[in-house]
Amino acid sequence: MNRFTGFGEEVPTYCCKPSSKRSAAMRFHAKRRWESATTSYQREQRWKAVVQDARWKYDISYIARGKDDCVGSGAFGQVRPCVELSSRADRCVKSIVKETWWTRPAVVQEIELLEMVSGNHPNIVEYYECFEEINVIHLVLEYCSKGNLSNVILSKRFKEGGETLTAKISYQIAGALQFLRDLQIVHRDVKPGSQAISMATHRVAEKWTITDCFSWQSRIMPSNLVFAEDEVVKLTDFGCACLADDAVQDLTDIKGTPIFFSPEIHQLPRGRGYSFPADMWALGICIYMMLCKGAHPFMKEGGALRTRDHHTGVFDVDWFTSWSARDALQWALMPHPGQRIQPNELMEHKWCYSHGLGGGTFSRSIRHKNVLDSHGNWVSIPN
Repeated sequence: MNRFTGFGEEVPTYCCKPSSKRSAAMRFHAKRRWESATTSYQREQRWKAVVQDARWKYDISYIARGKDDCVGSGAFGQVRPCVELSSRADRCVKSIVKETWWTRPAVVQEIELLEMVSGNHPNIVEYYECFEEINVIHLVLEYCSKGNLSNVILSKRFKEGGETLTAKISYQIAGALQFLRDLQIVHRDVKPGSQAISMATHRVAEKWTITDCFSWQSRIMPSNLVFAEDEVVKLTDFGCACLADDAVQDLTDIKGTPIFFSPEIHQLPRGRGYSFPADMWALGICIYMMLCKGAHPFMKEGGALRTRDHHTGVFDVDWFTSWSARDALQWALMPHPGQRIQPNELMEHKWCYSHGLGGGTFSRSIRHKNVLDSHGNWVSIPN
């Protein structure tokens, strides 16, 4: 188990890769079972298998308790604090409105993926159980009281921690992504709001738009990265996640947050699809935002995407950013997925090693860089 030193104590940051037998079993039991359930009875039985009769165990009257702030928002619902009545322990409840019958299979898939990863990695949020009311499905999750990464990027403490804190957070997220990759899971929605940190609850505007997200001045971001302790970041919100084949890039349905989409997603429907490297591109955007005070590497001040720079991986960084951090960013934001750095390679990059993390053994060079031209085709240019 790799470890890093936080403020005065060591915390685990990456668990061992699960055995091949266990990985195969997990994938087998989670893969497309809703589609294979051909009758309404079978679908109902599968639903009962993941939904518990646990409403009486939790106090979710958050407004009456004075906790009316939204901790975060995910792909299908909002997340608010609640209390487990027997232990008085704080929890989070993700409430999903049952708008249609097809809300159920989406929730079932999220629950099954959460059950696969919950408790198996210190940088992935824990899932406890699920219950439903008349119009709402509730997922009970670990309570991360320190806020999300968007809050922390703008905080005074983050400015004081600087690049060292950025490296520690990036190392943990990369560890979580490598763990997901070992289980053949693509998260598809890695963003500063989807990592959770234990810092302070944060109110999200009830109506935010894509234009708000594009603006460099925006303070509103959906929550996906949260903090459970002062320097322990956790990946959450598996509403967009899915299982994928490690051998081929065959995901063609577009899910996630547009400003974190990789070039191969922008290439759709012409391209062959996308897979695990798309998560590393999103992590590269997160790293850039941490290093550059919340700025996006490929957005103009008005909020429009600099398409040419995005497709060629060209961006500017602040002058005080170290050369090793710039190199890590160049690899994470490599336009072609086949040339992009992998999570375990980022953990071994000299940038992480310079801050006391990993072994610093990553070594790779390329003479030609593959980029997207104006017609959406891959072309090779000197690196």
